[in-house]
Amino acid sequence: MPLPISPVWSLLHLAIKYPGISAIAALGYVAAPTILELSYLAQNQMRAVAQSGPVVYEDGPMVALTFDDGFHSVYSTALPELQDRGMTATAYITVNLMGSDSDYINTSQLQEIAEAGWEIGSHGMDHVDLTALPEPALNKQLRDSYNALSQLVGDVKSFSTPFGEFNGMVLGNIRQTYSSHVNAYGPQVGINDRVGFYAYNVSRMDTAYLTVEEICDTISTLDDELYALIFHRIDENTGGIYDISLADFDQILDCIQQANVKTVTVSEGVKELLDRSSNLAKENQ
Repeated sequence: MPLPISPVWSLLHLAIKYPGISAIAALGYVAAPTILELSYLAQNQMRAVAQSGPVVYEDGPMVALTFDDGFHSVYSTALPELQDRGMTATAYITVNLMGSDSDYINTSQLQEIAEAGWEIGSHGMDHVDLTALPEPALNKQLRDSYNALSQLVGDVKSFSTPFGEFNGMVLGNIRQTYSSHVNAYGPQVGINDRVGFYAYNVSRMDTAYLTVEEICDTISTLDDELYALIFHRIDENTGGIYDISLADFDQILDCIQQANVKTVTVSEGVKELLDRSSNLAKENQ
């Protein structure tokens, strides 16, 4: 399978379109797959994302709202807020945190979230740095979490690496089980373009590092990209760096509606961008 258009060109393309993105920072993005990492994938003959079925969406901007770890506020707050607006999202669950205490959702709540139309992805069995694990332990994190979640909610297609840490070996093993992988940071500030799109390094931006105004400005200027945002816990009382207040969360949802941007699950957004990328390649032949 031919490699995608150069990730460096993709980042520079976004830097030109969105001046707030630093081209220098883009070139220094450590989480982008290196030639050695891509070689690792090729040598191990990992399969590409399989595509089937018709194109679901027409060209246009998309927002993927993602929630890492499986905090209880995903069920108690985010779910009803999005249901009221007819929006969807993706929850990445750390299996061994489920039901561990009142801060995290339990299995029945997870199933309710899935039944409401959300995508459920894996965040591993434990919240550990996968790059620090030997390959057997890495595979156990990937496959055991897939099996555990699939038994609860059906097929699990997407994986989110804890701490955003990954390398070629991690990506190679993710590809054996999952159809996509999302990162946790990057100079693209969460913007994914069909030019150079790579399903195993979907860019996300953590809302902890942006103001609501910055997020809304980006949403209002989207063209046909996928903008992926990370949330953790919706709670204004804990004071945690990764927490967001309900007021700020609602303001972001208001901005999405006002800009008439559709929300998609990660797998929906990935499939759509792959379709668009394929169409672009055909146009350039």
